[in-house]
Amino acid sequence: MQNGQSRSISSRRTLAAAFFVAAHFIAGAHNGSGVARAEQSANAPTIDFARIVPGDADFYVEVSNLSELRASFQSLGIWQALRETLEGDVPSTQPWQNRSEQLLGMSSEELIVRVLGKRAALFAKRSDDWQNGVLIAEIESQLSLRVLLQDWRARPLADEGAVRRYLLRGNLLCAVLDRTILLGPPDDPDGLWGRSVLLMTGRGPHLAGQSAFASLRSRLTSEPDAMVFARWPDDYPYAFANCERLMLSMQFDGAKTSCSLYGRRRTPKHDEPRINSDILRRASGSAIALWAGALNEASTSPSDDTLAPTGPGEFLHQIIAKLPAWRSTGPSLLASIDPCVLLQLGSLKTDDFHFPTLTLTMRSEEAASIVRQLDPVLVLFTQMIAIFATSTGGTTDMPDVEHIEAAGADLRRIDLGRVLARRSGLAFLRPMKLAWTADGKDVIIGTSAESVTESIQARHNPGNSTSPIQAALRELHNDNEESMAEFGYIRGESVSEMLNSWITFAEQRHPEVVDNGWWQVWIASKLAEESRLGVGMVDDETAPGRAIVKEISPTSPAALFLRENDVVVGIFGKPLDAKHAARSVADRYERRGDADVLSLDVIRDGNRIQLDIPVPKPPKLTSLNIRPVTALRRLAGLLSGIESASYVRVSNDPSNLDVRVVVRWSARGAEQSTTSR
Repeated sequence: MQNGQSRSISSRRTLAAAFFVAAHFIAGAHNGSGVARAEQSANAPTIDFARIVPGDADFYVEVSNLSELRASFQSLGIWQALRETLEGDVPSTQPWQNRSEQLLGMSSEELIVRVLGKRAALFAKRSDDWQNGVLIAEIESQLSLRVLLQDWRARPLADEGAVRRYLLRGNLLCAVLDRTILLGPPDDPDGLWGRSVLLMTGRGPHLAGQSAFASLRSRLTSEPDAMVFARWPDDYPYAFANCERLMLSMQFDGAKTSCSLYGRRRTPKHDEPRINSDILRRASGSAIALWAGALNEASTSPSDDTLAPTGPGEFLHQIIAKLPAWRSTGPSLLASIDPCVLLQLGSLKTDDFHFPTLTLTMRSEEAASIVRQLDPVLVLFTQMIAIFATSTGGTTDMPDVEHIEAAGADLRRIDLGRVLARRSGLAFLRPMKLAWTADGKDVIIGTSAESVTESIQARHNPGNSTSPIQAALRELHNDNEESMAEFGYIRGESVSEMLNSWITFAEQRHPEVVDNGWWQVWIASKLAEESRLGVGMVDDETAPGRAIVKEISPTSPAALFLRENDVVVGIFGKPLDAKHAARSVADRYERRGDADVLSLDVIRDGNRIQLDIPVPKPPKLTSLNIRPVTALRRLAGLLSGIESASYVRVSNDPSNLDVRVVVRWSARGAEQSTTSR
């Protein structure tokens, strides 16, 4: 499991790094070098860049008007936070595109102002190999192009028809046709640059002519300011949303960014549940984030604990399915719950801490019965914690259920926070109170009585239809023509305030956890604990070089192979040390390298046998870059510039992925940026 997670994280980082390239184009542009949109439309591009990209390129990014976009992001005060967040995923080895000073003799800012500021693109053989990608750029004028070639000390190579070819400083490859230039890495390792040169002369299959690309581009309703295309082979396990290909388009309009995400699924999603818009009326006006979507029952069977949830719906289904009240004999109340649920995040503010609250709303014809079954489960859960939190000889502080009336509903609540705070010693958990109720056909469960009450009131509040959440939903979704499968919303500034309160609280009360090194040690110890052998041995006092098995943990990888009183005499084909034999087994196991099989020579009942035991590969601690506090600071900085972000996924065609996103940037972020400068 550990290796699979590592590959998944690595894959996501690589893809994030590739998407960073598109953002990095915007990063270096100078505020005053923008090209007005009116000028751009008057001097329309003459070449479709996708027609000079080889047809087998699986990754393509195109961005227009970079300077203006960069200036807009800077004026909104969110660019630095965005860049820091994205740069956290960029590999430590710098690709050639980011070494403009060394290779071309110009800063990254100068490169974008003079080369990439009008229109630019990057393409690569694969999304995880963008470091060997090729850049395309449209230069402002022929004069500017001639000056660039002089500055780069361009040495002419043999022309390819009307295309002029050059070797630049740093051995970069350059091709020129009219005002379009093609920059390739030294030696052209994937052959992309050479084939693109041929495409500039009209020879060869190009990306624009590939149905995989053209079918997605045809779905764009307008010319985007930025576009990203990616596709993955069938055996690639970490493709986004399990798509075989994907296209992202972005439109920038002042303080608003609109995105459309279109993909072709590998496997169609037939009969996907649709969100009942009525459940969204439970959205509280004070919620700082929410998600509505389907519980994915198919991939989260309660009996399969090995499956890892891949989204909010699967995660929630696993939790709900494991409740003891719903795993008894007879018809399951879980089956009566509507597949689509609403999950809301709120914030309870104390003097020095913003406590996060979660509220879950589920629809069911058996709402009242579900709540009655929840009563003993949640009470028993809380009381068990209370018992374990009581010191020996002490008096157990046993919380009980309170019933209160909330907007006509019978609201149950129990003081879980008091028990958790005593159990853990973390006082900030005190505000937590489990609360649950049935209101009509809705079951509402939350970690705060206030948040549950607000969800009850929201359903009956006519003014709720004009809330920012409902406005965001109307902007993204056409109720009359489309089926909504998923909806998400976040108030960036509010979430940023909450995250910053956590960091401040940690700095004041638990300064050790603010140190990234503390997390490195902690995660390393946890990984080492998970990968330990879990077998207790003692030296055989009657014979050197022998270790007797005395105890085997039930979770040990050797539990099905070793037996108590087995005598281990060798490991990995070599005898044990004469002295401290048991210790030598542990030491050699820890130093096993990448071995995923532990070979032991064992004497059992007088017979010598060899056991080949499958074991997890040891974690590569050197590759860990666990910096949660740094990540939290960056995320808080980025969210502080976002007034709101929302998305809708519609499901009109089971074979297609269709997501719309709107981000509204905060004027407050611009004010903070101006103040900081």
